[in-house]
Amino acid sequence: MTMSEAEPRKHVSERRYVTIVFVDLVGYTQLSEQLDPEELRLVQRRYQQLTLATMERYGGFVASFTGDGVLIFFGYPTARENDAERAVRASLELMGRIKTLNTAVEDGTVPEIAARIGVHTGLVVMAPARVSSGSSELGAVGEAINLAARLQAEAAPGTVVATREVTDLTAGLFDVKALGARPIRGLSREIEVFEIARERLGTARRRVGVSSRIPIVAGRESHLQRILARWTGATSDRRAQFVLVTAEAGVGKTKVITEICGHPALSGAAIYMTYCHELFASTPLYPVASFLWARAGLKFEDDNKLRGAKIGAVLDEIGLNTPENNEILASLIGLAATGIREQFAPAPTLFKRKQYEFVISVIVRTARRQPTLVVIEDAHWLDPSSAELLRELLAAGNDEALMVVATARPFPRADGLPEPDEVVSLGPLSGEQSLALAQAIPGSEELPPEKIAQAVAAAEGVPLFVEQFVLSLIDEHIQTPHPIRKPSNVPLLLAELMSERLDRRPGARPVVQAAACIGRSFTPIFLAHVLEKGIGEVMEPVEALVDAELLLPKRIGGEIRYEFRHSLLQRMAHESMLAAERRAIHDRILGLLDQGDGVDIPLPEVTAHHLTEAARYQEAVQAWLRAGASAGQRSAHIEAIGHIRHGLSLLEKLPDEMVRTTLERGLQAALVGSITAAQGPTSAGLLQCCERGLALCTEDEPSALMFPFLFGKFTFANCSGDVPEAASLAENFLDRSERADYGSGRAIGHRLIGMVRLGQGKADEAIEHLERSLLFGERDRDEASTFMFGQNTEIHTRSLLSLAHFCLGNVDDSLRIGIDALRSADALRHPHSAAIPMSYVGGWVFGLSNATKELMQEAGRLVALSEQHGLAGFRAHGAAFLGWGLCQKGDLARGAATMQKAIAAFEHVGYVLSLSGYLANLAEAQLRLGQLAEAQASCDRAIALKSRSGSLWLEPELDRIQASIMARGARAQRQDAEAALRSAVEKARRLNSPVLEHRCLASLRDHLSPQGRDSEVDARLDALARFGDLSGAVSRALRETAAAADLSRVAGQLAS
Repeated sequence: MTMSEAEPRKHVSERRYVTIVFVDLVGYTQLSEQLDPEELRLVQRRYQQLTLATMERYGGFVASFTGDGVLIFFGYPTARENDAERAVRASLELMGRIKTLNTAVEDGTVPEIAARIGVHTGLVVMAPARVSSGSSELGAVGEAINLAARLQAEAAPGTVVATREVTDLTAGLFDVKALGARPIRGLSREIEVFEIARERLGTARRRVGVSSRIPIVAGRESHLQRILARWTGATSDRRAQFVLVTAEAGVGKTKVITEICGHPALSGAAIYMTYCHELFASTPLYPVASFLWARAGLKFEDDNKLRGAKIGAVLDEIGLNTPENNEILASLIGLAATGIREQFAPAPTLFKRKQYEFVISVIVRTARRQPTLVVIEDAHWLDPSSAELLRELLAAGNDEALMVVATARPFPRADGLPEPDEVVSLGPLSGEQSLALAQAIPGSEELPPEKIAQAVAAAEGVPLFVEQFVLSLIDEHIQTPHPIRKPSNVPLLLAELMSERLDRRPGARPVVQAAACIGRSFTPIFLAHVLEKGIGEVMEPVEALVDAELLLPKRIGGEIRYEFRHSLLQRMAHESMLAAERRAIHDRILGLLDQGDGVDIPLPEVTAHHLTEAARYQEAVQAWLRAGASAGQRSAHIEAIGHIRHGLSLLEKLPDEMVRTTLERGLQAALVGSITAAQGPTSAGLLQCCERGLALCTEDEPSALMFPFLFGKFTFANCSGDVPEAASLAENFLDRSERADYGSGRAIGHRLIGMVRLGQGKADEAIEHLERSLLFGERDRDEASTFMFGQNTEIHTRSLLSLAHFCLGNVDDSLRIGIDALRSADALRHPHSAAIPMSYVGGWVFGLSNATKELMQEAGRLVALSEQHGLAGFRAHGAAFLGWGLCQKGDLARGAATMQKAIAAFEHVGYVLSLSGYLANLAEAQLRLGQLAEAQASCDRAIALKSRSGSLWLEPELDRIQASIMARGARAQRQDAEAALRSAVEKARRLNSPVLEHRCLASLRDHLSPQGRDSEVDARLDALARFGDLSGAVSRALRETAAAADLSRVAGQLAS
């Protein structure tokens, strides 16, 4: 029983993503029957030594030998970003070497042996294990270990098989044959199995992915132009250029190169593309060799004769077929096929010089005939000989139309490269650009927008991360969830990439893990407290992590903070710890936060996060509730919903059912206001939340928290067009409030009833209830209920009261109350509450007053407020009023289009309240545009919805517009139009609404011909003249209110 000893290390317990190789000898039991135990031991030892040497050469860690089986880890003790590739390469090489292994024993017998190999990548826990001798050996547990061990049984003798995880990580690097889904002993699901036949050499072996099929996203245009400017200089001035494109892995270097190569400016250019490889960073001229291998079309199975013919064809093509060049090219191509089996002996100096001269002559000769581009990808792994060759190439081709573009990462640093003429550094994409990339990925159209948004946010502008997160979501979407197996939080490709970064400074791993527990950023002082070390002991590893591109120092005021370069690095560092260790550190952090050591007062969500990670679940749920409430009070409703749902997700971890019920009731109640604001009052989430909350408020245990749920159900019913249900819920709310002697509830209950009565066209009854609502409301109590119910009761009541008075012709009272509501809402700085008077007063009151300027101002404010604070339900209201204002100004086409979009937005979410009025305004605009059929359709829908949409107070206006459409229709309709207009006038009188009556009378007067003037109509219009154009009254009321506010402010300053 032995392990890799190349780099002795103390084994510590940790979670790691590793690629596991399990090698098994075929027919070992039969071999043990044929051979003496000593002979068997000899054969076994040779096989084990071969396996050990081969695996370690590729960076594998041989964990154990168990008879004929060998277990190897790639990614431990140090992770590399291509561990899966290394594992497969090593496995293929081992298979080849086993065929030539000397198995002869003393009596001359030469038993034949063969092996089979299984390769799988997954998450394991590495931990020291004690054996009988008392010594400690490395142990590993996890499904991935069992799967790799069972997987090898699916391989035919002499072959390598792998799982989907491995083939995805090595896509394009090897020739792969799908063997189908296989049942694996001990697992509850079938596993896709693939046979890996051989590696691919040359540029064709580059990884392929979704991004290769996606058009380049915005955000790289300036970088492309800089490179193209250098190309113009190289071709027009015949001056060689060297451009270095730098960025971290996944940021899009290859995508930029692809775009450059396909640009029309390079349509007549010769393009040579090659790449460097980490495994061959010490192999002289490997990028040249791999390019020539692909250019010659060579295959591993080619014999010497066929290989010679292909080499000769390449030389014929470039006109350099001589015996000497044939020898040079053959020597270069041989490098690509060698791999890393042995350290390649350096070529003699003279022959190396000839190799250089051959390569330079080919490229320079080409550049003299046509502009030439040489691309070298991943130049941070460029071997020293190739770097020397590149310098000589640029010197020899200095006066030619030649440009070399190399891509490289900041770490490891590319040493030995020539001084570039231009360095193009790529940064992350913007959120908008990342979203465009995510939406371009095939299959993303099936994902909910919020899932796409989460993926984009998690990627932080790195294109590869966007791609991998979205692909992971697509896989989850199309696959049936497994009842037991929990999906990984991090796509494997990114886990492999991030693991390599975390291991760049292995000695700093405990520091980076503790830092990850603190958060995305931290101060060295607080980190030192967490680690219980001096600041000097902490700073050395922190600076090493900065040098390794894991951390970024940032000065904030007089303080230096360190930040993880990507949130995924922090997540991987955090998840690499065992759960018990994580809990202990988070617990220590909570103690330090309580003491205030080295940290400001933490945000509620920070405390909640640490309590969750410390497994203090009841305290965590309460903290998430506080965090949600705090976010809701700041109108950060998306964050509030997230915090509260985080608390809900922890309830199942609490053993006491009564505690769970109490906490869930509070969490669900806190959701009502934020869901209404962020998702809209007709969202299914609001109804589900309220129904669940009411179910928790049983009759046996009445709770004051039932009121937010009743309120939410009323809001849903009223806005969805279920007026009878809304009326019943409003009465129920008031009745329960009176029985509970709940003052704020009474105020809200009367407001709800007043809202229903106004929608039913009973403005006088509405005013009665709304005034009683103001009577029961108290300022302090009302401020508290603002956060419980998500809106300010007094402001909402005054807004409705303003409209009710307007309906009854009490214009001065309406404007005084309404403008006061607008100003109070501005002072309150509560976005949801501010949006309400902007709709009722700024929209309907100002709009029906023909105060176009003021209407558009409030509509614009409403749209801006909604967009700034994510008020999903109110943006469409603002757009509908904005469109109405445009029509009043005479911009009919734009106004109608704006209203149509707003109405479509309402219909998309099933929102009905006020929709009838918006449809009527649209119908009038369409009528003025001459679109009679469209106007009739809009008006018909408006009339059909008038009861459901709470628009009976506006019924005369609907009838007026309907009659106006009839007046422009066929003759029979025109004859009926007068009767319809007179009916509209009568309805306005029955509603006691002089403003609407005047509008109907004016349309009737315009409809009657000069010969058919009606003196009664003219007389009534004269009597109602003050209700005609109320725009002056609106302007005057606004000026007077502003003047009064200024006077009050001056008086206050004098008093102080």
